Amino acid sequence: MINFNKIIEAHTPKVVNISPDLQTLKDDFDFENYLAQRCGKIIQRSQNYIKFEHCPVCGRKECFAYYIQEKTWYCFGKNGRVGGSIIDFLIHAEGMSQKEAIDRFKHKLCNAPRSKKEAVQVQPLPKLETFSAADLMASELMPVKWVVDGILPQGLVILASPPKYGKSWLMADLGISVANGKDFLGYKTHESGTFYMALEDSTSRLQNRIKKILGIQKPPKNFNLTINAPNLANGLIDVLGNHMQQNPDTALIIIDTLQKIRAGANKNEGVYSTDYREAGMLKSFADKHGICVVLVHHLRKAKDDDVFNMISGTNGIMGAADTILALKKEKRGDTECVLHITGRDVEHNELLLEFNSESCKWRRIGNAEEEAERRQLEQYSTDTIVVAVRKLLELQLQGWCGTAQQLIDDCVRNCDYCIGDIHSNVAKRPKKLIKPLYDIDGIMYTPPSTNGAGGKRLHKFKHKTTCALIDTT
Repeated sequence: MINFNKIIEAHTPKVVNISPDLQTLKDDFDFENYLAQRCGKIIQRSQNYIKFEHCPVCGRKECFAYYIQEKTWYCFGKNGRVGGSIIDFLIHAEGMSQKEAIDRFKHKLCNAPRSKKEAVQVQPLPKLETFSAADLMASELMPVKWVVDGILPQGLVILASPPKYGKSWLMADLGISVANGKDFLGYKTHESGTFYMALEDSTSRLQNRIKKILGIQKPPKNFNLTINAPNLANGLIDVLGNHMQQNPDTALIIIDTLQKIRAGANKNEGVYSTDYREAGMLKSFADKHGICVVLVHHLRKAKDDDVFNMISGTNGIMGAADTILALKKEKRGDTECVLHITGRDVEHNELLLEFNSESCKWRRIGNAEEEAERRQLEQYSTDTIVVAVRKLLELQLQGWCGTAQQLIDDCVRNCDYCIGDIHSNVAKRPKKLIKPLYDIDGIMYTPPSTNGAGGKRLHKFKHKTTCALIDTT
């Protein structure tokens, strides 16, 4: 039976009382999270206390502790040696009077009402912003902005590969190419300001990398760099916002790597939620400013047929991104790798890249699948057995049949061509060529039967248009 009272109750605006009681507000306040934003990273944690890197009270390092159960703090610094509650913290860290500290805590940090009239607040029902399909189709929307045509649109981009694959060389070249308005991997770029955050580099290593990529060229003026940045919980978005204000022509920000700017999970937050929230913060920033943010990340060691399933972390990272790029090699020492591309605004593609150790740049060879087919065809066309069989069938239009040794002898005698000796797998190699021989040259190959023919293991070749086969034995 339907309970209409419950339905009405569920859809009625709720009246919420916010208690102005100071002790209740202290008990409910997330003091630990507040200190994490003020005191930097955690350097030590136990069941009873947390030790932070920076002390806002005395300005020294590694002297500030927060006691979890009591929700109190203490500064052990030479000019500190004070502690207490959140109110005491505001007094000593902000230089407030007790009255100012209480007022700030209650009404700014806890949003407590200042009067009884404000204590009762009505929460209106949320409204969805809707529009009709007709309005949508009649709207003139801005087209997608590209930083690099075809592969890097605006939004959040994830570039993932195993460590030490050369992705930092690729990203430095990307930043320089966009800043100069020069092609990147053979694709057109749109000249704009770039900001490369090389957070795993030292200044000397970064200088060396940029110098090798530039060669004799001068560095572009709109290519900015840094090797330090706060994490997402300590003001990274604000720092990037300030950079955009000071450098409004910036269209590309590269963060190398994700791990350097992660803050970790909030209280009672799952791993997927953390991944999606942190990546989502960067996506929201990119969308707000209409720019491309490239977030460099890693692939797991675990093998998978789908390279995108190898991206480290949960699917929350990939789910928040607009475009995903992944570098993968057959072997770590290879100079070639495949750049896998997928996303909301890009066509799925796989590019074969090669690293030039002299210029320290990656270059695009072509589409990975097409290049693999071209190389297979080239390998097939130069195979000694394929060349020999083609020549033999030019001389013997009705076909050829014989043992592996006879194939070797006939090639030398009739074609003046050596395909190897009986010990070089001449007998086994034709079997691997059955399909390409037929598909490319129209040559039908029949391998020897299991028991042989009259004690001989005969190989038979003929064009598919040939009706008869003459036994040359």
